[in-house]
Order: sequence, then structure tokens, then C-alpha cells
Amino acid sequence: MKFEQEEGIYNMHSSSDAVKPELFGNDKRKIKLDFIYTAKNIIIEEDHIKIETNINSFYLMIYKNGIVRFTTYNKEIDLESSYSIETLEPVYQYKLINDDNISKVVYNHLIIEIQHTPFHISIFKNGKLKYQQKAVAFCDTQSYLFIERSSEAFIYGLGEKTGFLNKNNEKTVMWNSDVFEPHTQSNKELYQSINMFSYIINDQKYGLFLDNPSRVTFDFETNDHESVIISDIGKLDYYIYTGDTLKEIIIQNADLTGRSYLPPLWALGYHQSRHSYESVEELLEIYHNFKQRKIPVDAIYLDILYMDHYKVFTFNEKTYNGVESVLKELKEDGVEIVPIVDPGVKVEEGYSVYDEGVKQNLFCKYPGGKLFTGHVWPGESAFYDFTNERIRKIWGENHKVYTDLGIEGIWNDMNEPSVFYSEGNTMDLSVLHQISDSQVKSHREMHNIYGLGMSMATYEGLQTLTNKRPFVLTRAGYAGIQKYATVWTGDNRSSWEHLEMSMPMCLNLGLSGVSLCGIDVGGFMDNATEELLIRWTQMGVFLPFFRNHCSIGMRRQEPWTFSKRGEKITRKFIRLRYELIRFLYSEVYKSHKDGVPMMKPLVLKYEDDPKTYSIHDQFIIGDNVMVAPIVRPGETARKVYLPTGIWFNFFTNEKYKGNQFIIADATLDQIPVFVKAESIIPLTDWCMNTEKLSNKIKINVYSNGNDFKDSFVIDDGRSLTGKYKQVEVNYHNKEVEVKETGSYEVNFEYEINIIK
Repeated sequence: MKFEQEEGIYNMHSSSDAVKPELFGNDKRKIKLDFIYTAKNIIIEEDHIKIETNINSFYLMIYKNGIVRFTTYNKEIDLESSYSIETLEPVYQYKLINDDNISKVVYNHLIIEIQHTPFHISIFKNGKLKYQQKAVAFCDTQSYLFIERSSEAFIYGLGEKTGFLNKNNEKTVMWNSDVFEPHTQSNKELYQSINMFSYIINDQKYGLFLDNPSRVTFDFETNDHESVIISDIGKLDYYIYTGDTLKEIIIQNADLTGRSYLPPLWALGYHQSRHSYESVEELLEIYHNFKQRKIPVDAIYLDILYMDHYKVFTFNEKTYNGVESVLKELKEDGVEIVPIVDPGVKVEEGYSVYDEGVKQNLFCKYPGGKLFTGHVWPGESAFYDFTNERIRKIWGENHKVYTDLGIEGIWNDMNEPSVFYSEGNTMDLSVLHQISDSQVKSHREMHNIYGLGMSMATYEGLQTLTNKRPFVLTRAGYAGIQKYATVWTGDNRSSWEHLEMSMPMCLNLGLSGVSLCGIDVGGFMDNATEELLIRWTQMGVFLPFFRNHCSIGMRRQEPWTFSKRGEKITRKFIRLRYELIRFLYSEVYKSHKDGVPMMKPLVLKYEDDPKTYSIHDQFIIGDNVMVAPIVRPGETARKVYLPTGIWFNFFTNEKYKGNQFIIADATLDQIPVFVKAESIIPLTDWCMNTEKLSNKIKINVYSNGNDFKDSFVIDDGRSLTGKYKQVEVNYHNKEVEVKETGSYEVNFEYEINIIK
């Protein structure tokens, strides 16, 4: 599309017209936009600054951590926070300086410059331009935000999107969608919608989060020198992050939308799934295969076929008869069961979940009060209204049927929400959400928040029922989902392209606030080959979430389903996950505290090195472990970039100088992994699951001769107490001192291994 301004009229031209109009349509229409073209009056009101304009009032707020908020809507104004974001206290210690055509708001090192006519906003920090808003306009219910942009800039974030790491010069749409066809760069809508990005060009850096759960288009493609952000409906409410580095911007986003929940330790182990393990006998067979083959596993998943005719909160009495004793056996051996729970409730009188939902008014309805129903796995189904706190609480309480069996983790799927055979494959947009007694909004306005509400209800319900840390896995979400759930990237394919693309997808989720994420190792649809499964498993070892999952009808891909060689290699790397799990858990814990993702693109750690800005097929775990997976069939070597410093091959201890590209060998049973000097990695012996972890820890100390300190964190991995032990390792004068602090009173035995 191309926009051409013409006195408030925008001519919208389809860029495809010259190619084949009968395929793409001859879309040449004029859209009249009502622009805010002048600020008439700027005054201080309580905790915000009010900017009266020719259309409406524009509101500005500043927070202590350097976040600047703008909000406006051409029909009403709402300064209340959504439940997606954390409550931040605004500051009052700013100055407002009004001049003839420019007003300035001054707070510490920030200057927000408001040009009256034509209406522009610029943010400066320490005298340097951070952000430049060119225009704001409206058309019917839509809001348009125009921002200065360079086509040479780097844009990161936007949650779960296909393609490469840098999202500049692309257009994408935020509308949670069940996308079954192969995910390619042409897929603009996927399961997660997170309206946050970071912008970097030279010294100009900022982040932006738009809090609007309706359909939002981020157009970084149409015009070379500007971005256009289009909200379908609802108020225009956005936040500018003014951090000086990408890391500071990410932390500001965590301050606003929340930090990742702290999962139980078992959630970081190896997980096995399939659509579906159809009986308790098959479930036991899978479990015994892991035991007999000495392959570690922490969780086995139950997909939709465990239920009675797909009815949530039920078990099939024929195929899952005796499930209680089986789950008890697995639980006693340290293996968790994670059942899938979808939002659709089968319409069936006599089914208690449905009957209670009707009785207590829990389901979404059309205007006028008629129950909304749609077709999903159980057939005709009703849908809980997760925007309502009372209803979320009841949904959470329903999980007692699982927790009574010892289940502590739940898998939320189909929660975009996905509705078969409907327009747009989702809920009717006119359906109403009863947010509170006084607030009702349409699904058109609230669509993207549905999955977040479901995960919030599940997480809080599990926590109340078990008094332990829950594990929730979700497909759909919105900003703030990281507080309640781990995210996986949905129905991927068993292809090398999807193996490679899973890295930038997870990295951009991390840069959008979602640190705990992963993919279906091996691919969900199509048939994996042995080589592909091995390479995917090797990468999966280092992802925050490590689950093998595939679809019914596809070739099985449990670790032993190919040759003896394949089984041997996958077992080796699954065991490596457990050798590293103390390190990985510590990095998850740190991310939970500081908001910085444990899985990082190189640019997040080495922002001063332009060579890192576009690297999408390597990543860093923590601060100093570099992983460079093999993503092409038949390859046994690859190019790897090592940033500045001294690096050691994790497996051979071979030393390399940084700031160079190297060729790293990687036969089928190898993956290139490097550790930077002046860091440590705590290792432990592999075990069958995290319940059997040893208290003996070998600490690899990577030295280049200089003194340094590093640390890792240990706790019991389940409780809500907050008791932990920090282990500080001090390398000084070629000697190592280990110091423990904290209230977690468990004795550990340390072995020191100095690598230099």
C-alpha cells in the first residue's frame, strides 16, 4: 500500500495493481483521515499533561524509569492501566515551558518537545533525538500513528513473527490466529500479538509499546521515511522507552509489562509429546521406553485424545481407565504429566462444566444476550469470558480435577481463540466481553487478549490449588503473557527452514518480554528425518523450553524411533541438557529478576559491534555461552562469529580470539558451542529427571589470566518461599574461592575445573 497525503486525504493504492489486478484487486480509494494538526492549549492536570487539539485531548505522562506515555482517543479518554501492564507511579517533578509554537516538558535528561502547528512530538535525551512522531490521525474507529523512520534502521521485537531478526522494511499484523499452513515470511499474523519493538540507528535508540488488543498493523515498509501504526479500534495508548541501550529498553519493557514467571525446575527438563498418546497403555509404554533406554525425561504430555469426546476437565473412561494409578507411578518416579486444556466447552446438557457455565453466566454472548457458540474439537462449544476476574477464578478452580491427581502443569491450546468454520476462524467480532459490571467491550476490541486471560486464569488457579509454582504452556498471548506462561511457537513443520527460523522467532519473543519460549523440536507437521531430529534436538538443549512434539499421522519422532545411531546421539544431547540444567535454571532465575531474556541475540550483548546486528542463526545463553546450531542438511561445518574477547570451545576447550568469523566443525554428533573467558558454568551429572539431580556440582572456570567474579543461583525448584542460594565464584591470583549466600539451606559439594 502507498499513502500520499493530499490535504488530509490519503490515496491508498495497491502495490500489486501493476502485477495482476484480477488477482490482487484494483484497490484505489481515498481514505479521509482526520489529523490532529494543531495543539490549542497545553496544561498540567494532576499526574499528567493535557494537550488540547483540534480533534480531542492528547495526554502525556512520565514515569521515573524514563518511560513516556501518550494516550488519546477521539471519543473517550481512559487513563486506567490495562491488566496487561504493571502499575507504575508517574512523576510530577517536570517543568512545562510554553512558547509561541513549541512547548517543552523537561524532566531530568529528557525533553519532550511539542510542536503546536503542525502537531509533532519529539523526545530528546541529553540533547540527542530519541523519537520523532510526525502525525496522529483518525478514520472512523481507527487510529493512525506516523513516526519518523529510516530504512537503514534495525527494528527488533514484535513478538512471534516469521522471517529474520530485523523487522524493518516489513509490514506485520497483530491478530492472534491459528495458522496451520506452513509458516513463512508471508505469514503476517500468528498466535501471539505483542505490540512492542525497539528501534536502533546509530545513536538514536528507543522502544515503543502500543497497548491495544484489537487488530494492529505495523507498517515499516510502505513509506521509506516513516512508520505507520494502525489500530483497528480502541484508544491510542502507547509508551516510549527512552533507554540508551537495547538492554535498557528491554528492562523498561519488563518494568511496564512484567517479568517472566519463575517456572518449576522440572519445566526446564526434556519434555515428550505427541498428538496423541491415545491410552494409558501407550503412555506407560512411552514412559518405560525412556527408563529402559536411559534417556532422561521430566514431562510427558496428553494431547486432546485423552479426554472424553474432547470435553475439557474429563478423561476418557475407556482409554484412560486407571489413569490415577499410572499418574501416581510416574509422579513417584519424578515424571510429570501435562494435559492439554482448550477454551471451548462442549454444548451438552448434563456435562457439568457446560451446565455450570450457563448457570453462573460464564460464557461469551452476543449483544442481546444470546450464547455464542462455535465449532471446535468437541463440536458445538461455548467459550469462557476470560476478560472477567470472577470467571477467571472459576476457570482456575476447575483444574482441581487435575491437581487432585498430582498434576502441576497445564498446556493451553486453541486460545487465539480458534473457531472452526467461522469467518476469520475465530470468535464473532460482535461478541461481547463483560470485563466488569460497568465495562463491556466487543471481541473486535479485545481479541488479542483472550489467550492472556486464559493463561492468567490457569496459572492463578494452579498456584492456589497446589501452593507450588505452576507450569503453563500457551500458544496464544499478548503483552504480559510472560507473567503467567511459557510460549511455544505453534504448528511448525519438520523442515530445515523451520529449524532455522525458530531461532529469530524465539529471539524476538525474548526482545518483546517473553523469555520462556521454545518450539516443537523435530517439527509438528510433516515427517522428520533422523538428521533433522538430531540437529533440532541439539539446538533444543539450549532453548528455554525443550519439548519434542509431532502430529497424529506423522512419522513418530521419539528419540528412539530412527536408527541406533540416532538414538545414541539424541540420548547424548538430552543428557547434556541435564548436565547443564543448574546453569540454565540459574539464567532463568536471573531473567525472572531483571527482565533480560536468557536466550539473547548477539546484538543484545554486543551492541557496539555492528556485525552482530543481523545475525539470526546464533544466540547467546546467559551472558557468555554462544550456540551456533547446524541448520542445513548434510553440513558438518559452519561459519560462526565470535565477538570481542577470548572464547573456548565448550566440548574441546580449544581457545579462540574474538572479533572474527571462524569455521567450526560439527559432525552429526556435534554442535558448535563456545564459552567466553571470565565466566563460569556449573555442571552436574546427568540424571533421569530433575527430581534425581545430584548435589555435586562441577564448576568450569574459564580464565584468560585476569581476576573476575561470576555467580549462579540454586533453589528447591518448586516452592513459592523465595528461599535461594547464590554461589559466587571469585577467580583471584589464579586461585578460586567459592562463597555461598542466601537462605536455601542445602549442602552442595563443589569441584573446581579451571580452563585456561
